[in-house]
Amino acid sequence: MFNCKNQVSTQLFMRAPLALAIAAALSTSAFAQTDAIDKPDPTTEMEVMVVTADFRSASLEKMPSSVTLIDAQQIQDESAQHFEDVLNSIANVNWSGGSSRPKYFQIRGVGEQEQYQGAPNSSVGYIIDDIDLSGIGMVSSMYDLQQVEVLRGPQGTRYGANALAGLIYLKSNDPTDVFEHGAEVSLGNDDLRTFSGYSSGPLTDSGKLLYRVSLQQHQQNGYRDNLYLERDDTNGRDEFTGRVKLRWYATDDLQLDLTLLHADFDNGYDVWSLTNNPKETLSDEPGVDSQRTTGAGFKATYSGAENFELTSLTSFADTDHQYSYDGDWANPEYWASKQCEDEGSVSPCQYDYFWDKTGQRKTLSQEFRLSSTEQGRIFAQSTDWLIGVYAMNLKEDNQLYSEYNAWPDEVLDSEYEATNYALFGQLDTDLGSDYALSIGLRVEQRNSHYSDTNQDNFDPSETMWGGSYCAE
Repeated sequence: MFNCKNQVSTQLFMRAPLALAIAAALSTSAFAQTDAIDKPDPTTEMEVMVVTADFRSASLEKMPSSVTLIDAQQIQDESAQHFEDVLNSIANVNWSGGSSRPKYFQIRGVGEQEQYQGAPNSSVGYIIDDIDLSGIGMVSSMYDLQQVEVLRGPQGTRYGANALAGLIYLKSNDPTDVFEHGAEVSLGNDDLRTFSGYSSGPLTDSGKLLYRVSLQQHQQNGYRDNLYLERDDTNGRDEFTGRVKLRWYATDDLQLDLTLLHADFDNGYDVWSLTNNPKETLSDEPGVDSQRTTGAGFKATYSGAENFELTSLTSFADTDHQYSYDGDWANPEYWASKQCEDEGSVSPCQYDYFWDKTGQRKTLSQEFRLSSTEQGRIFAQSTDWLIGVYAMNLKEDNQLYSEYNAWPDEVLDSEYEATNYALFGQLDTDLGSDYALSIGLRVEQRNSHYSDTNQDNFDPSETMWGGSYCAE
């Protein structure tokens, strides 16, 4: 039996701001079409923190696993613009630094290391509003975000093999039934310019169709200077994030939620230096680290039956990404000034190396699940039950250019496809006296195919099973 204890990150990540932010906030109350502003009542109970990444939304203290939840207030207190800015507040989570933004994560030492690992096979699940971006999670703006949830340890029943180390779940704010609007402008050193805005409210007089739109454009040159090219923007950031959410109360028993996400991160990548000065580079071919993702998530919830609730989750994401860097870290003039020995003779060095990888990924997933209502509990009304099915298809094509490999035309083209099918179920029993027991099981079939222009072909297939058994 596992003794599962909840862990909440309460520390604040205090960082000295490098930029003086000029905030022009158009507050919600200025636009809300209400007669009065609700003021907090000091006599009311403490706000309950709710985790939404599991099958059922549950209060944090009732989660049968180690969870860190960072809410909107902490995001605001830390002036977090990107997920990178809150990572130091999360225990047991590390990330690899070989990219312009964190996108390779490890939880308790298990996870992805870098872009060289080959076919996508994430151990840390990364989901934004039910859109699966595991392994490509750099497009993670914190603007208009409700909370960040990090579930440590295998999420075998809920997410299967894609979350063996744990899960990172980002949830944005939902549409509201009253009008809310806001805007913010931030300016600072290194040509920092961030423009953000959101709008939310009802689209119909009946209040059954709600919307929320949030946009952010973030730009900054970065603090490194390229002395050879005499540029200060070779490691700059140019990041756009747009999100649209619609909620339709189609009937009293049917709720439909649609989320549309578009993110375009066009960042430079010029970080390696031979001068031992982290603020200066000498490269003649600065790299890039870019990702353009368009995704959609559709959730339908039917609660008209007495004993069960039916939920359908559909997710789609289309991503183009590129990662490149100057592998010799310098330029022809620099290397010519150095002496290299070749077969006993010494002459000026000649060294030039560039690494470039582009990829196109598409993911499509569908999940159906039945879960008990209060009236549908079993075993003397003590146990909630849930069963479901899941399917996902992932396709990714990559083109890798490397001057020091003997591939035709120095480019390796590869194709990868994986299809997952899963059946899962879970029982959550209230044992009384604040004790609970949770048992889950998931069976998953994974079929994959890989081929490339180097004549490599693989078709692995495997049936996996796992789950959870937790008492608290």
